[in-house]
Amino acid sequence: HYVVQVLRPRMGHGSDQGRRCTPWILGGMLTLAAGGWLAALATVWIGGQPALGLALAVLAYGLIGVGVA
Repeated sequence: HYVVQVLRPRMGHGSDQGRRCTPWILGGMLTLAAGGWLAALATVWIGGQPALGLALAVLAYGLIGVGVA
């Protein structure tokens, strides 16, 4: 999720322009929750289907990075 963090200033600037932070906060929390859920699922899948589990893990940690940002 650290790779996504370089986008944080742009996302923060975008949320500040609209004067309504609540949708950005709620969207970030939902994205973070989805990423956490998918990361847990990827952990289970890696045992049986390593390639699919790894691909899901990459997606999940990207979502975690966006959600935290």
